[in-house]
Amino acid sequence: MKLWGAHKEKEKKPLKYTLKMNFLPLTFLLYILFVVIFAVATMGLDLRISFGLGESGADIQSILARYNTVGPFYCEGTMSVSGGFSQQEMSGTLKYWQELPYYKMEATASGATTQMIGRPDGVYVYNTEEGKYEKMPDASQSSQQGIADIVEQMKGIQGLQVLGKDTINGKASTVVQYSTSALGITVVQKVWLWDAKGLPLKIMITMDMGDNDMITTMTFSSYSFGDVPDSVFDISA
Repeated sequence: MKLWGAHKEKEKKPLKYTLKMNFLPLTFLLYILFVVIFAVATMGLDLRISFGLGESGADIQSILARYNTVGPFYCEGTMSVSGGFSQQEMSGTLKYWQELPYYKMEATASGATTQMIGRPDGVYVYNTEEGKYEKMPDASQSSQQGIADIVEQMKGIQGLQVLGKDTINGKASTVVQYSTSALGITVVQKVWLWDAKGLPLKIMITMDMGDNDMITTMTFSSYSFGDVPDSVFDISA
């Protein structure tokens, strides 16, 4: 993948948290999606995973391994969040580009758009006030990973509960489920894995918050495969 030329660095200012007020619900959603899926799995917390009926663990690993041949891709999708402490519902759209080790996600909800680019040197969020991308604090970056990393994390899980087969947007999928628990909160994650590609077609996350369970759902569609223009990942734009 051809890298763009270096650009002159301007004096960096601290990332403005006032900026995030324009898309706070969306940023919170992104943290829920990625912290739950990735950080919990990598922090050595209690993982309670069991086999279910259906395909064997070997078959599931075969499906996950098909991701290795996918290469660069682009997809679109929808997202929704319901419940939680606010008991409010939110919905929006997603666009996602990936050509490792780069990715970009653009999410729109409630009239606000968040753009995030992942690069080897860090994760950048577009600051609408400054009109430029700004690097996220190091402490926040571990939770901001690409969608395809879900697959890599799942490869390391010894067993997944297999719920059966389903079809999402005309694509055959295998539905798997596993749960995690930390700090008294149980999170159940259900993933619809595309049989042909090993990519997630749908993700449903249920966070047990007592009387305020929060359900986050993402559905991915319109996958297309092929080189992604370098300009997509350009943080100087």
